[in-house]
Amino acid sequence: MIDFLVNHPQVEHVNHPSLPEHPDHALYEKYFPNGGASIFTFEIKGGEKEAHKFIDNLKLFSLLANVADVKSLVIHPATTTHSQLSPEELLDQDIKPEHEMEKVLYAVDELTGLIGAVALMRPSKSVSDLEVKSVKKKYKNANFAAGCSRPVIERGAEMLGWELDELIGRTILAMRATDAVD
Repeated sequence: MIDFLVNHPQVEHVNHPSLPEHPDHALYEKYFPNGGASIFTFEIKGGEKEAHKFIDNLKLFSLLANVADVKSLVIHPATTTHSQLSPEELLDQDIKPEHEMEKVLYAVDELTGLIGAVALMRPSKSVSDLEVKSVKKKYKNANFAAGCSRPVIERGAEMLGWELDELIGRTILAMRATDAVD
């Protein structure tokens, strides 16, 4: 089953310890020399919509959150068992944002707090005259706006395929537009 999924064109990623790239592969080989471990996860290309389409067309598997059972089950964690988690907690569980807007929201949620703190330190107390370099200078100081997670911001930029400067610049522009409306 694992080999089939790894080679399937509609599968984005397979997570199973029998795969050499899995972080626990050495433990798998030590404790399961003859194979084993029937629980695995995989990601369908196309995101949530395609995953639900896949689930809806299954004939032998049940859509059910359950473990320690002999049933063949399938689940979409981001919209069921893990739906209450924050974006950072979802990423810690290897559940990634799928849509561009989710990635943007994930990235800017932390960043807007940091940019807002930088703006408040300025004579204008506004983002209207704020530049990327001013934000970057404060960003490098881990004690400034320490509650704003730099790793979350950086992961968000990476997921979007943007450099940090681009993310900061776009976020400043969006905050300026919001200020203009207020």
